[in-house]
Amino acid sequence: EFLGARQSGAAMLRFADLENDGWLIEPARDAAARLIAAHPEVVAQHLARWLGAREQYLKA
Repeated sequence: EFLGARQSGAAMLRFADLENDGWLIEPARDAAARLIAAHPEVVAQHLARWLGAREQYLKA
């Protein structure tokens, strides 16, 4: 499969089940914002390591 889910890395993405996990979205967003504000360099390093070369496919 050419640039399908396996090649693009889309299978790595996890999405919330809004019916079951809706209550968690706002606290998770707030925690993420605090983490990014407090440690932007660590967040950037983590994302670069996690995404690696896959970033180009996620932007497509």
